[in-house]
Amino acid sequence: LNPPRYFDPIPSLIPETDKIIKLSDVVEIIRGTLPKSTTSNNKSNSTSSHLKLIKLSDIVDNTINENFLKKIPFYKNDKFNKNAILQENDIVFSIQGKIGKNAIITKSDDKKIISAQLVILRPNIQKINPLYLQMCLNSEPFEKQIKQFSTGSLISRLSIMDLKNFWIPLKTISKQKDISIELYSLQKTISDLKFAK
Repeated sequence: LNPPRYFDPIPSLIPETDKIIKLSDVVEIIRGTLPKSTTSNNKSNSTSSHLKLIKLSDIVDNTINENFLKKIPFYKNDKFNKNAILQENDIVFSIQGKIGKNAIITKSDDKKIISAQLVILRPNIQKINPLYLQMCLNSEPFEKQIKQFSTGSLISRLSIMDLKNFWIPLKTISKQKDISIELYSLQKTISDLKFAK
């Protein structure tokens, strides 16, 4: 056994004034999945729609690059977890390869799903602001936990069970909102500067 993996870490960089909670206290974690065809499904006579698939490579600078999303056919009788369709305010998070890459879904005007390399972090918005949550995911204390709990020599992996137990600081909703407004303003400024080049 590797003892550090079984130690319950509260990162020292989290301010003592913040409430410390587990990620699973404020987030539902949903595994990436693809539709499964049923044997009774006669596709030649069945109308299909499409789902857009988000892969790890589609996450660029904490946003989804939608230019090349793969379309997956979806038939009426296919078995599929409807809860795995992305919703507004969901955060897509990588648990394989480049662990920790993430992006917020800012709109859900079409049906998108994720590959097995990713999970959906669906925040309880009564408890945590999505932008504030993303800030926590990109923080140094969270990255330290990723490094501690990642496994694999060739391809890094992070188990959902470990991810559920990661610690984050929780501020009041009003404070989270203030931080999120500042963060959004900063991100917009950076984006405008990139566009101006």
